[in-house]
Amino acid sequence: MERSKNPLETLGKIKDTLSDLFFEDELVQKLIMPVLDDSQLSPKENWTSFHCFDTAVPPASVKEDQAFLCLETEAPLTAGAALQVRITIHVYARGSMLRMTEAMKQEYASAYGLSGNRIDMALAAIHRAVTADETLLRTFGTGMMQLAEEKPVTSLWQDERFYGKSLSYTICQMPIRPKGQVAR
Repeated sequence: MERSKNPLETLGKIKDTLSDLFFEDELVQKLIMPVLDDSQLSPKENWTSFHCFDTAVPPASVKEDQAFLCLETEAPLTAGAALQVRITIHVYARGSMLRMTEAMKQEYASAYGLSGNRIDMALAAIHRAVTADETLLRTFGTGMMQLAEEKPVTSLWQDERFYGKSLSYTICQMPIRPKGQVAR
């Protein structure tokens, strides 16, 4: 039995793919997870348990001095048969993870051309990772994954303990019709 393609199935797949991409990107991993939190877990398990969450808000278990990502997907618009997917990557830091020493800043500036605080650098590194692979940009839709036209970067204050920024992208998706179905 042939299963028809459900365009909403990709919402979770996008988050899984981005989590893997960011884990595999050395610069993103270095900024978000500079050390393993639990030596009993593999690096990948540390990543998904403490640093990259597939929810819009961080879990209560986030540690005091930690940087982490929260990934969210939404489908805010439809235009005829097309579905627009909005991908939001929330980058947070708590406590001492936000600030970087001058030596660290100089290292990131000379090695990677990055500046600002950990959040600013992580946003730039994430955007580099997302846009580095043309195939990834077209993986989830018929159009390119691109920065959202409206509010691509916004500041976040989860509460007084968290500071962060959100980076948003959009993808246009054309659902595939099952065989024999005709457009109306």
